[in-house]
Amino acid sequence: MLNRRSGPPLPAVVVLTIAALVLGACQGGATTSPTASEGAASQTAAASEAPESPLAGKNVAFVLWGFDGYQQAQGNWFTQLAEEQGASARAIDGKVDANAQVTILSDLVAEGVDAIVFQPVEPNAAVNAIQEVQAADIPLFLLGYRPDPSTGAVAPAALFDDSSGVMEAGRHAGEWLQENKPGEPAKVVIFDILTLPLCKEGRMDSFLAGLTEVMGEDNVEIVFRDTVEHQRDASQARMEDLLQVEQDFNVFTACGADGVLGGIAALQAAGRARATDKVPETEYIFTIDGTPSELELLFDPNSSVMETYTLTPKENGMAAVDGLVQLLTGELEPTQDIVIPLPGILLPPDCNEVAEIFQEQYGLNEGYEPLECA
Repeated sequence: MLNRRSGPPLPAVVVLTIAALVLGACQGGATTSPTASEGAASQTAAASEAPESPLAGKNVAFVLWGFDGYQQAQGNWFTQLAEEQGASARAIDGKVDANAQVTILSDLVAEGVDAIVFQPVEPNAAVNAIQEVQAADIPLFLLGYRPDPSTGAVAPAALFDDSSGVMEAGRHAGEWLQENKPGEPAKVVIFDILTLPLCKEGRMDSFLAGLTEVMGEDNVEIVFRDTVEHQRDASQARMEDLLQVEQDFNVFTACGADGVLGGIAALQAAGRARATDKVPETEYIFTIDGTPSELELLFDPNSSVMETYTLTPKENGMAAVDGLVQLLTGELEPTQDIVIPLPGILLPPDCNEVAEIFQEQYGLNEGYEPLECA
């Protein structure tokens, strides 16, 4: 049984936490242990010598995309981590509205904040607002998306990079086919949004590249790939139409949750999208976003949803804080054209493992309810 109040949005990630390896240098010869008072004095001295964070005493803000579960978690991590470094920090709901975000940025400029992180809803619509912030000499770090640099609105950015994770998912699909359907080519149905680079290039091209890397070009057939509206009713209707003329395919994916879930509903109505003990009967399904509905299917042993991809708000919140620190120390220049990738994570069909990941990523959200695994 799965119980979760809020989850990641569409679309949707970042590098998983990498543990630091600390090497201790050892010296030979006799040693003596310090007394308790000597140890306390040395700790006090070390603390006093520790450099103060450049965020200490600063008033900083993160203008979010919106305020769904993922955005709340990302904002909460940013706020907590910045405050731990002595800043006065807040995350502001961007209301998934480009005009609202422009107003928010103008208000922050008038307030005279010390630094801003900004995740634009429509990057090119934010050009003037970005330039207004920079004209006020306020350090600005972009996260998630950015305007085309040719617009002249250039700032350091950490951008969602789905390509590596989704390519790995394509490899996994190919490996599954080779192991479970030896000699059978990959026959793929993709519900894409061809006009959106995030979908066409960042996600679906990458999935196909990973699949082809494993299967070989001669063993990958695209049965269907076209723009399908990512609304569940629309994607369900498109799959129903497709099944009327073409049923011979063994891999299905889409750019985001609503694109794939509508298709799955149509497949289920036709007696497909099923598995036995998580072994697909007709098609291997990969989803993107990690919404509660996707997770229900991922953990269901009778569903052929085998893997899903999602963002990691903790690491993205950390990246936002790190970006401001580097701007304030001069490691990054205010108008430097640099991109830091933010890959996401592939979630396996293991509820207990995913529950630990989500607790780590979303546990700061007010009212967060952990995944309950039967």
